[in-house]
Amino acid sequence: MKEKYIRRSGVEIKGACHVFRHAVATSMLDNGADIQHVQVMLGHVDISTTQIYTHAGIKKLTDVYRNTHPANIRGNLESR
Repeated sequence: MKEKYIRRSGVEIKGACHVFRHAVATSMLDNGADIQHVQVMLGHVDISTTQIYTHAGIKKLTDVYRNTHPANIRGNLESR
């Protein structure tokens, strides 16, 4: 059934369903969704499976810190 909708969307990427799933979960986490809610939505039994989706969020958080935190901008803290 899902393949029908992917074809209708015009997306011709192998594994598009997983790509959409990953993009939605990552976006939700980046925008403040609770990881346990995302876990339930994705149907993951173990939270460690859902934590895979947080890697993009942590990178974004690190970039925001490096670019905006006053102590880091002044050079008082080492870049990690």
